[in-house]
Amino acid sequence: MVLLTLPWLLLLPLLLTGTLSYRHDTWFHLMRIYEIRQAMLHQALPTLGSWFTFGQAGQLIQGLYPSQTLLPLVAITNWLAPVQQVYCIFGLILCAIAASNYLVFKASHLTTNQALLAALTVTYSIPLINLLVYGQLPLALVFIFMPPIFWSLYQLQTNTPHPATATVLGLNIGLTLLTHLPSAFILILLVVLIAGLDLISHRHRFLSFVQAGCWALGIGLPTLVTILVASSQTLAVAKVAQRSFFQWGQLFEEHWHHLGIGPYFGYTPLTLLALTYLALTLWRHDNWRPLKIASLTLFFIYGSNLTLQPLIELVQFPQRFYLYSAQLAIFICLVRLCQQPLGKGVSTIFYIVLASVTLFSAAKTVFHVHQQLQAQTTWQAQPGYHRRLTKITNQTYQQPAFINMRTYRDYLPIEQAPYVKAGKKAFFASEYARDVNQAHSVRPSHFSGNDLHLDKTQPTDFASPVTVNPPKRQHSVPNGIDLWVHLPKSGHYDLPIWQYHYLSYQVFDNGQPRISRVSKQGRLQLKLQAGDHHLQIRLLLPTWLLAAYLTSATSLALLGLYLLCQKRPPYKSKNKAG
Repeated sequence: MVLLTLPWLLLLPLLLTGTLSYRHDTWFHLMRIYEIRQAMLHQALPTLGSWFTFGQAGQLIQGLYPSQTLLPLVAITNWLAPVQQVYCIFGLILCAIAASNYLVFKASHLTTNQALLAALTVTYSIPLINLLVYGQLPLALVFIFMPPIFWSLYQLQTNTPHPATATVLGLNIGLTLLTHLPSAFILILLVVLIAGLDLISHRHRFLSFVQAGCWALGIGLPTLVTILVASSQTLAVAKVAQRSFFQWGQLFEEHWHHLGIGPYFGYTPLTLLALTYLALTLWRHDNWRPLKIASLTLFFIYGSNLTLQPLIELVQFPQRFYLYSAQLAIFICLVRLCQQPLGKGVSTIFYIVLASVTLFSAAKTVFHVHQQLQAQTTWQAQPGYHRRLTKITNQTYQQPAFINMRTYRDYLPIEQAPYVKAGKKAFFASEYARDVNQAHSVRPSHFSGNDLHLDKTQPTDFASPVTVNPPKRQHSVPNGIDLWVHLPKSGHYDLPIWQYHYLSYQVFDNGQPRISRVSKQGRLQLKLQAGDHHLQIRLLLPTWLLAAYLTSATSLALLGLYLLCQKRPPYKSKNKAG
């Protein structure tokens, strides 16, 4: 009961303000939630394109950021207003993380009280801050799946692993693939490390890893297929970190620099304690040794400047991924604590101390966020991306400028490659992207980049694009958009819609079907006559994605049936022999 009520008690002061912070990554993920919300309010599921958010231009942010595990959370809470819905989703995630940890700690032979305290320690040490301070919704969701993954990996090191170990491992890796792609690849790397150590130590559990991989592949197929098909025809996520000169004296400087800011990028006493324990006990040849080696290996990869320098060229903010190493280290410490010859009472005292310190820190975090909300003005009073100065309300969502106020290079058509910016400026994509997503300009095809202008007189943090012949009206639907435009003369026009070569589109002009093509900027291009036009643009769900969804659903159904059969007692006949 404590695990399920505590999240709501912590979130209640924030919920009662009726406002929400959009600092760090929060705005980005708020738009993902809002996209799903609007699609469901139209009695549909969201498609690959973002039609209600991110400029309402069909950019594939919604489709290429895995959202499948977010769908049920939005569906459950869609009767609430937008701000209250977000807080409710946060609460449900915290409840799920706490329950997942509790069940795993119970399965690891902790007492009920110890499992409860350990679950509180894990849930409120990092995930709460990920949600409330940094807005890292996908990372927080992955914390639900990490405990079963860690438990499965340990079970495979024992002499008599649980019969469902490989299935549980595959299920949770697959669900991670449907949640957050970088997390999935890092956890897969963890599994590969353990499997390699399994081969070296001749434990002969390699087939279990293969079985888990098959389950994960089947469940996570929609994400894998989508990324595989789209990777060569879309732009990747912007890399904004700067590479710096490496010095041996600054091997772990990146995380020490953030110490005290929070556990998103920096060390905390709990993570330092756990990692130190692993390093000091690595010499012990027990079932935990492979997991300790894997945790310290991941820590060195994502926690030291030696490997961060080349990773920065490939991944956005690779520093954050040391969290997986830290969480594994914390898991090992919390399980091993009850196995030490200290006595049950002494061990429980340690759990109480850890949980108390963690909950005190969580309360301070909530208090700090509440103070910020009290001090900030609403977005409507100061429009623009002033995320440190303003907060949002339910009325904020009704402002078109709010859902269109940022553009990203993430997953734009490959034709945008010559125009997008690099480094931190990549957050604002290019003048071309802003002309589509923010200005919604309808331009004659083959226009010059010199025709794009910014209005730098606007009192905002970034200049606004100058609009050219925007639609008189537009209306989004879950799989597309309707535009009402007036054209002064006949010719080829680039609409404020992104089009991708590998996807199929249906276009109707005043009820008549038209064939579109991809312009040299990646826009949807049509040949149109002068006058008024009602354009209906629909993005079709590709057959390959439907097949992937069917495979994923079938895999989940078969896996659920398998786990159900594992729990059923064997049938015994009532007829006596003879």
